[in-house]
Amino acid sequence: MHDWRQDPATELQKKRLKNEGIDFPENITKGEASDLIGTIEEPSVDELAILRFFKVPGIAKMSQTDARRKIDELFADEQKVKKWEERPAGTTQKDIYKFFNIPLPQNLRYKDAEEVLIELFEDEAKKEAWENHEDKLSKRKSWFEDTLFLINDDRDLYNCKKISKTLFKQIVESLESSGMPLEMIEENPKLIFEKALEIDPNLRMGSVTRRRSYSSRPTIKIGKSGCSVVLAVIIAIIILLVIKVF
Repeated sequence: MHDWRQDPATELQKKRLKNEGIDFPENITKGEASDLIGTIEEPSVDELAILRFFKVPGIAKMSQTDARRKIDELFADEQKVKKWEERPAGTTQKDIYKFFNIPLPQNLRYKDAEEVLIELFEDEAKKEAWENHEDKLSKRKSWFEDTLFLINDDRDLYNCKKISKTLFKQIVESLESSGMPLEMIEENPKLIFEKALEIDPNLRMGSVTRRRSYSSRPTIKIGKSGCSVVLAVIIAIIILLVIKVF
């Protein structure tokens, strides 16, 4: 079987290496050039999926070349190859099944789901419907992230601590169910903070601190003997003032 990695590097590969300022020998091969270029590239979506499936540590710091070497190492084990091929259906695949009301079989495998979806998306109308749905989901996710950041940036103005993603989602869904669109929710930060404090009063700034300061104040207790001493002192002061006057 022909090994493409041993072929001479293409002019396009050499141009890329030169543009990136990477030194290379004149007789560099395709495989060597690919590895060098991979050191400045991030792993692909498919490569990341494999690494995450096998719970490989340190993914965030990996270059594409690192990822490919690790995958080659993993797939040198036939059991791991089989495990990857027989992996369960992915979240997106299941979401597509639900979106089109397709019954979801138990223990659905990725490759079986993929066959169904390839056939499904031969219908351009269905493909477009899913893409539009995905676009809406993506925009909604971006809206949540951006709006929550802006809201929390102003939390001091409303005497409120930082609102979590979970709480913010709960607030937004509650307001949406009452008929408010996202645009109106975004324009009413006061309402968002009021809802947050209504759900979790502990988010109010300083509430815990004030309770602690009151409880930590020392309590002065005066017994019966102490009261007698205080009374005697007061009487003595009164007598002295009377003598001084007369």
